[in-house]
Formats: sequence, structure tokens, C-alpha cells
Amino acid sequence: MSVFSQLQFAGAFVGTFLFGTLSDLYGRKPISLISLCGALASIVGSALAPSWQILHSFRLLLGLFIGGAIVAFATYVTELILPSQRMVLRGFFNWVLIFKISPCPQLHTLAIL
Repeated sequence: MSVFSQLQFAGAFVGTFLFGTLSDLYGRKPISLISLCGALASIVGSALAPSWQILHSFRLLLGLFIGGAIVAFATYVTELILPSQRMVLRGFFNWVLIFKISPCPQLHTLAIL
């Protein structure tokens, strides 16, 4: 089970560098669409995998595409909003992250709402 998770994290690590470079060269929107479609195909492939070797391959690909989506799509969305609103968006995600890591489960429930 640990290899299963490690492959996905390794793919995400490589995907952030690979798709970050590609999004600088070819644009954020096309690379975002490619990474999201690739992630969807990898999820379907993982669900239909007949053996553990193929499952691990699809999970590695999923991590690769998710790493690309994190870099390209998040940057693309940030570039779409006005500069004055970017700090509000960033503050909102940081606020949710603080409550998510909080040791108090009641605060975690409030952050989800």
C-alpha cells in the first residue's frame, strides 16, 4: 500500500516541474486542459486496471497529471482574477488550510461549511 501512495506523490513531484515548464512555453489554459483530461483518463484506467502493475502505472500517471493541474490550473485561475482580489483568494485558501490542520475537529467542521 505504501508503494501505491509513493508512486502518486512521485508523479506529482515530477508533474509540477514538467507541466510548470510546459505551461510557461505553451500557455496555462491548454496545459490545464491536458492535465485535467489526463487525470480523468488515469482515474478511469485505475478503476479498470486488471493487475497491480497496471494499477501502479495509472497511479503514477495520475500523480503526474495532478501535479500539472496544481501548477497550471491554479496559476491560470489566479491570473484570471483582478490583482486586487488575489490576496482575498489566497487568504481564503490559507484560512481553510489552517482550520483543516487544526487539532480541534469542531473548527474543521466549520471550515468545510
